[in-house]
Amino acid sequence: MSEAFCRDILTKKTGNLKDVEVNSELLSEEFYGIPTPLNSPNLQLVNKGLTTILQDGTYEKLYRKWFNAQPSQLPSIAPGIPQQSQKTALSSGSIISNALPSLVKGALVTLELTVLAAFLGLVGGSLLGIARLSSTKLLRWAARAYIDFFRGTPLLVQIFMVYFGIPALIQQLGLQFSFDRFLAAVIALTLNSAAYIAEVVRGGIQSIEAGQTEAAQSMGLSNAQTMRFVIFPQAFRRMLPPLGNQFISLLKDTSLVAIIGFEELFREGQLIVAESYRPFELYATVAVIYLVLTLLSSQAFSYLEKRLNPGRQRRSPKLS
Repeated sequence: MSEAFCRDILTKKTGNLKDVEVNSELLSEEFYGIPTPLNSPNLQLVNKGLTTILQDGTYEKLYRKWFNAQPSQLPSIAPGIPQQSQKTALSSGSIISNALPSLVKGALVTLELTVLAAFLGLVGGSLLGIARLSSTKLLRWAARAYIDFFRGTPLLVQIFMVYFGIPALIQQLGLQFSFDRFLAAVIALTLNSAAYIAEVVRGGIQSIEAGQTEAAQSMGLSNAQTMRFVIFPQAFRRMLPPLGNQFISLLKDTSLVAIIGFEELFREGQLIVAESYRPFELYATVAVIYLVLTLLSSQAFSYLEKRLNPGRQRRSPKLS
């Protein structure tokens, strides 16, 4: 904080501060650093300037003048950053092995986010898909408008609308409101995936022959019972392949929530790269972890398809 800035604030030159008093009691403590690029020639000059004002008493003089208190002891290194005893470059294997615990933790968070958003999206998408087939024109067009909006706009924009837009809109009404990052990520991903799943559900239901509905109704089943016991179970088996593709797409799309600071797999990689300056090895490791997750998901859905396949036959015993 410069002396001119402090003077403007404390002499009320901003025009919107009233009854400002200097309080010698320390209410909070934060440390600020001056970042420079790696191996920057300006780093020594910055350190020399800071060392000079600290040693000749200039810093203490300015602090006492504007804050009316004794300056606190400054740390020798930035808090929260581990001090390396040696400046030697680590090998790629060491970089990856050191980063793996954090990346695995981020992968678990990514899986949690994906499964939760996929489940909620399946529930919402099923309702939207059924609404698209409703005989009520207003309901059918409302579902169509929702699907077109969320399929026709970028997911990144939707994340910003949820995390920044909704709190700002509520605050304009005079209410204090903010989103937790995890909650905002789940809501944005759920709203987006529900739109895609709705079309999968609609297509799956329409793929069932009309005779199935007629047969169920001839047996006295209501429309809801026909959908629940006859149509949807058959349609669900046909929906599994596109639902698996949607789950894998959602798994990869979770990387976009890093833009709001949510620490999933990709964000964990970004934070480690910012400390180690080894982007290739770390981002390659992140990519491999995503690949493993998508392959495992693909195998899980393939297994589920086989289990739900009514034409799957048991092996018959061989005749001797």
